[in-house]
Amino acid sequence: MRKLFVPLILAASLGTAGAAFATTTTGTVDSINLVRPSVTLADGTEYLFPDTEAAADRLDNFKPGDMVIINWVTNGTGHDANSISPAN
Repeated sequence: MRKLFVPLILAASLGTAGAAFATTTTGTVDSINLVRPSVTLADGTEYLFPDTEAAADRLDNFKPGDMVIINWVTNGTGHDANSISPAN
């Protein structure tokens, strides 16, 4: 039994090593690019919205200077945004 247990635990831990976990960031909008579509916050971090059609509708609701909450995941060296909402 012990001979099977250790390899199973090792395989399970390696299988979850690459899993993406969403992160939430709050910040002030510096700029919005509706063509790309992306939002750059005042700290210089750019968040790209992979779903281009849905992003254009969402991003129309914001302007530079707005405080926002962005839910995102890392994509290589970039940040893929899942959602954006006003920070109250």
